[in-house]
Amino acid sequence: MSTQLQNTILIVDDTATVRETLESLLYPAGYKILLAENAQQALNILPNEPVDVILLDVMMPDIDGLTLCRQLKAHPQWQHIPIIIITALNSRQDLIAALEAGTDEFLTKPVNGIELRARVRSMLRLKHQFDELQRALKLREDLSHMIVHDMRSPLMAIMGFSQMMKDDTNLTASQTEDIGVIHRLANQVNSFINDLLLIAKMEANKLGINPSSVDLVQLITKVQTGQNIIAQSKNIKLTFTPPPETIAPQMVDANLIERVIDNLISNAVKYSPKNSTITLRLQNETHLQLQVIDEGYGIPPEHHGTIFNKFEIVNLRNEGITQTGLGLTFCKLVMDAHEGDISVKSNVPKGSIFTITFNP
Repeated sequence: MSTQLQNTILIVDDTATVRETLESLLYPAGYKILLAENAQQALNILPNEPVDVILLDVMMPDIDGLTLCRQLKAHPQWQHIPIIIITALNSRQDLIAALEAGTDEFLTKPVNGIELRARVRSMLRLKHQFDELQRALKLREDLSHMIVHDMRSPLMAIMGFSQMMKDDTNLTASQTEDIGVIHRLANQVNSFINDLLLIAKMEANKLGINPSSVDLVQLITKVQTGQNIIAQSKNIKLTFTPPPETIAPQMVDANLIERVIDNLISNAVKYSPKNSTITLRLQNETHLQLQVIDEGYGIPPEHHGTIFNKFEIVNLRNEGITQTGLGLTFCKLVMDAHEGDISVKSNVPKGSIFTITFNP
């Protein structure tokens, strides 16, 4: 009984006798019952009460039940509360209308007590399963954030000491090269951690962008210069020819957009074979776009729409190479924050074309 007393049922009906009848039918189950005689009263109750199931009448003044159902299912805080529509209407069209509004169950008046209690128990099971899943996801998220934060201190120490060792002129060439590898890999892990933190902030809408007037040609050239060393080590030609027309400065977050461009070029270099070419193309037709065009292994068309998902695993066609991570998710969130876009399509005859589109 103690578990049942924690379950709260909200009854929304403009007829007092119906509210009282439903309350009496549910009373033996030991639920906490809340009553609302219209949609506005229900909306006033929900922010202050942890409701588990809503019993909702259709025919009500001002805001009818189906309209309220649609509002609740569109609200992030309340969309997972199961709703049982209870109405005297019972035609096929009424059922379809209720389902289209987002209702989870449908009962016709007069209501049978045994059936009502059974439907409520069924909806409570769904709600409890959802709540358990949310708790598990929250625990996992908190744990991952804790691990990420705890990793930063030792990682900073590795990066600092490896930099000091790189600057030591007494090391042999082989030792200097090995220390350089350690320093580069530590930087990669640090970049991954930063991506995790930024993505978490973006998903929680806690990361604001700081736009300023940015010369994209200069920004792209800066990133290209930084990536050229890695590209040349693989005999990859990395080219960028600025467009002939003048590109007006863009109001963007320079740091975030720089990381997007760097991510895309870095991926292109990583997944391109030796002696290939990566082309950076900035064009201003209907929209200002930057394309990163490679001659690499290519991404299967069926993954073009999902590769920007978090931790998406993609087997690059015919090469047995797996691509996974957060870089493209980060790029997608940054472009969304700028009200822009990012997409990918196949390059012909081989490779991929990643395109970021800036909002005018």
